[in-house]
Amino acid sequence: MNEYKLVLVDDHPLIVEGLTNMVEQTDNIKIVATAANGADALMIIKRTNLPIDLVIFDYRMPTMLGDEFLKKLNAINFLGRTLLLTTFEDQVIFEKMWGSGLDGILLKTASVTEIINTAKFLIDNPSNKVWYQDTVGHNKDNQNPLTIKEQTVLSKIAQGEHVKEISEELRLSERTIKYHLTDIYNKLGTSNRAQAVAISISEGWISL
Repeated sequence: MNEYKLVLVDDHPLIVEGLTNMVEQTDNIKIVATAANGADALMIIKRTNLPIDLVIFDYRMPTMLGDEFLKKLNAINFLGRTLLLTTFEDQVIFEKMWGSGLDGILLKTASVTEIINTAKFLIDNPSNKVWYQDTVGHNKDNQNPLTIKEQTVLSKIAQGEHVKEISEELRLSERTIKYHLTDIYNKLGTSNRAQAVAISISEGWISL
């Protein structure tokens, strides 16, 4: 079976790292390149010799927004498929991007499984599109296992704060913050912050 090759464009490092880690645990799919903004992504796509099946990108990014990135992607005759993965939600802009050839839209509240399934579906079905209200493999039955305090700590981690900063803001010791992180990893079955953040955002348990 051929391997699905993706490019991920997002300026949140933990989102990129977390999703990349989760994808690496899935057979026959690989993120071959990542970029933090549209300009870098366009440069990578133009220079790579690898066939790219799908580009996943955010809407709010440095250097250019998602709609401009899509137009420039079209201008370089990118032949793969495109999936917008974002917290931004604007029907008017979505419809304009749809008209510009966007193939799929998912909100970042989608589960990692849902994102991977949608990516595969778009690649395997080149005549089909996916609107975020009609997603593939949708399942929101999972209950949030995190306490309010754990959600707060992980949200701050997702925003790029360090343990020392969080301990000062919450008036807790650094050791207590680390205990919270260990409990979070155990509950989610993860081994690092990036995976914990990716899962929690995708399940809607925390937000950026």
